[in-house]
Order: sequence, then C-alpha cells, then structure tokens
Amino acid sequence: MTSKKTALRKLAEEKVDHLPEGFEAVSPEEIRQTLHELRV
Repeated sequence: MTSKKTALRKLAEEKVDHLPEGFEAVSPEEIRQTLHELRV
C-alpha cells in the first residue's frame, strides 16, 4: 500500500474504534459523517 492509503486506513480504523459495537447502534447520520470525514 502507498503511504497515503496506509494513512487513510489508519484513520478509518481509529474512527471505527470509537463507534459502539455493531453498526446497528450507529445512526445513519453518524455513518454519513464518518464517511465524509474520511473522504476529505
């Protein structure tokens, strides 16, 4: 992986670590916000 992809993966993993167990408990808005933050 390139360093940019590695950095993005690490960021995504850190964000997922803060989410509650199971995505059923995460609101669609929280998912949208997290995805937005990962894209920018």
